[in-house]
Amino acid sequence: MRALKYFFDEAAASLWRGFKTALIATATITVAFIVLGGFLILTSNMERLFTRWQDAAEFSVYLADSATPEQRGTIEKTLRESTAVGAVEVVSKDDALRRFKQNFGTLAEAAGDLAANPLPASVEVRLRSNANPADVESLAQKAAALAGVAIFLKALPW
Repeated sequence: MRALKYFFDEAAASLWRGFKTALIATATITVAFIVLGGFLILTSNMERLFTRWQDAAEFSVYLADSATPEQRGTIEKTLRESTAVGAVEVVSKDDALRRFKQNFGTLAEAAGDLAANPLPASVEVRLRSNANPADVESLAQKAAALAGVAIFLKALPW
């Protein structure tokens, strides 16, 4: 028992003698843990952000006003059959105008003054999160070359 008391007394005396060194060491370890935690939080948030970007990969195919129903069907079928595609949504001219008015409220009055709806119908394509970029590029080129396609816009995060 005497030996145990001796060890604790010596440890306390040693800590008191090296108080400044112990304080600096403790502060250094604390700063190291704070920096490590900051990097862990940053990498975790970046991973979530990249996952969201990947899940939001999409492109739109705008249809010519002169596109026939057969051409529209061919475009939609070509897009739906691709393994890179997760979902396809057909947006009519009227739906496009309604969306425009909802998203750009200050410009809605200007759109209402027009004699005819200037916005084209479109096919919006949402890609799978694991889609191969080469397959997506191939599909995009194929879609842009189809009859009835007016404009092709890509919005890919890759």
